[in-house]
Amino acid sequence: MSVHRDLRWIFREQPTTDTGIDAQVEVAIDGVPTGRLIALQIKSGPSWFDDESDGGWTFRFDDRLAHLWLGHALPVMVVLVDTDAGTAFWQQVTASTVQSTGIRNKILIPRRNSLAAAAIDWGHVASGLEQRSADRYESALAVLPPSTVELLDEMHDRQATDAAVLAVHLAEGRSNPGAICRALLTASPAWLVRGGGAGWRVVGSYASEHNELSISADSLERAAGQDEARRGRLLAAAGLNAMQDDPTRSRRLLLEAQFLPGTQLLVAIGWLISITQREMPHRASFRRA
Repeated sequence: MSVHRDLRWIFREQPTTDTGIDAQVEVAIDGVPTGRLIALQIKSGPSWFDDESDGGWTFRFDDRLAHLWLGHALPVMVVLVDTDAGTAFWQQVTASTVQSTGIRNKILIPRRNSLAAAAIDWGHVASGLEQRSADRYESALAVLPPSTVELLDEMHDRQATDAAVLAVHLAEGRSNPGAICRALLTASPAWLVRGGGAGWRVVGSYASEHNELSISADSLERAAGQDEARRGRLLAAAGLNAMQDDPTRSRRLLLEAQFLPGTQLLVAIGWLISITQREMPHRASFRRA
């Protein structure tokens, strides 16, 4: 399986008597086992990709498996394997990803969750980062800018675990905010990119508050690509924040935003600054975006 090929981790098939868990993987660093384990339920073949939905595939299962996986001692991942294409996709089984249909249960396996790129996310899960982040969420908020905290709390209402992991990353990276933001932009871990752009809005706010305006613009533009309702305002805010370092990019973003709903004020400010060639008097406000 590609766990060994792509992640260079240790794959152990489980006995058939262990119903509902097909294998375990152990995180390995430079070939050395770490003792950090994840349990897998693996389904192979084209029929598992028939139930396609927005952004991925729906996997359905009964209450017995739901209780088994949600109560398992290890984190559990459902993995769908496309044997023809040689690709695989995954989703973690958690209380927030499992949905009851009233008769059975279902979980969305996102197309973006490629197993080939799962090392960071699975490493976090296996290390217990998610639980530690949940425990440290409130203390992380205490050292973050108020505008960032406001967006994190909004995200936390819908994606508690993802918001907690992001909050801890930003809090721990506050001595070098540009570096932590660039690292997140480069890695784009699943816990950050899922959720309709909420995570990128948080990163954009954090970067802006630390005067990393170009990085903030990058984050806002990514958020705009995932959040249709706020797209215009996010593009306009990205244009304002890009203005000092890249006026050409700023004008492109403002042009893209100007005919979208709710952008008039931000775009007008942007054009005024662009025309007069004055220095930006303030950072673009995230709450307005």
